[in-house]
Amino acid sequence: MNRIEINTSQNVKIEYAIAGTHLRGIALFLDIMVIFFSYMLLSYIFSFAFMNSKAALYILFLVLTPFVAFYSLWSEFLFNGQTLGKKITGIQVIRLDGEEPTFFDSFNRWAMRILDIWFSVFILGFLLITGNKKGQRLGDIIAGTTVILKNQDTEYRLEDILKLNQIDKINYEFTFGSLERLSESDVLLIKNLVLRFRRHRNAGHRKAVNEMIEKLRTVITFDSEPRNTDESKIKFLNQLISQFVIFTR
Repeated sequence: MNRIEINTSQNVKIEYAIAGTHLRGIALFLDIMVIFFSYMLLSYIFSFAFMNSKAALYILFLVLTPFVAFYSLWSEFLFNGQTLGKKITGIQVIRLDGEEPTFFDSFNRWAMRILDIWFSVFILGFLLITGNKKGQRLGDIIAGTTVILKNQDTEYRLEDILKLNQIDKINYEFTFGSLERLSESDVLLIKNLVLRFRRHRNAGHRKAVNEMIEKLRTVITFDSEPRNTDESKIKFLNQLISQFVIFTR
């Protein structure tokens, strides 16, 4: 299985496993099934409600056209790089620079599906994904993204820590303040929480992450708040860990 290193804005490299063509294909098939069964359900509802009238057909067309045409676009943008098919198969779209995908990134991936998947009958996308080390189809290359396995442990390696120690502490721009108020055991607790949340993404661990961030607000200062998404909050905590390592070395 190919792997890729993503260099975050805090100069920490995190390694991910690249999603293979089989998982991406299964995710695409599941998404097609979602669209198909949604169409069947809505057809039944509208036919029943409007007694097979022409009005029902027109309304059905107006409802389904944007849903089908833009399904992958709005799904990946609204749900952090995941459609329902990607969520089921445990894969996710990420940017190569470590930032969260923007709407423009999702649009580029969506627009290039015409060439990658539909016009080439999946051949172009398959050849590109298997032919480069980053697992990118044409849409990914233009957007600067790739697709990775989401449910995996992403721990710092010794090599990463050594690279952090090479950073010029004097000239480093910290986004967290009052880090001296944290102890090593505090940061280890944060790291364990991040790992447990990645292994078991449930309501209990999500609540623990939220409570941890609320507690940190009373102890340290930071320049910007994490967005109200799981990935943004986990990224926030990982940035805190890396900055603490730099601050205390």
